[in-house]
Amino acid sequence: MAKRKINKSKKIREAFAELGDVGPKAVVEHLAAKKIKVSYPLVAAAKQRLKGGATKPKGKPGRKPKANGHISLAALLTAKSLVNEAGSVEAAKKTLAALSQLQ
Repeated sequence: MAKRKINKSKKIREAFAELGDVGPKAVVEHLAAKKIKVSYPLVAAAKQRLKGGATKPKGKPGRKPKANGHISLAALLTAKSLVNEAGSVEAAKKTLAALSQLQ
């Protein structure tokens, strides 16, 4: 008859629940007394997951995207209102050219 596999992670979590907040070495020794062989890194990783520290630390946010030729709807509506004020596209272009001269 085949030997049943032991869920080592489950046994480690049960040992932490039973022993409380102890180090991984104590859990390895506790499980070794029950004839369950686990490694120190496996216990340390399970303890981190129990604490909730298994996620990667969040880094700095990325830079804002630059305009890459796409024009937003708000910019189009603003340009449309400028053209309506100026009377034509050519007049709006002249107005913008005069504005760029001032800056």
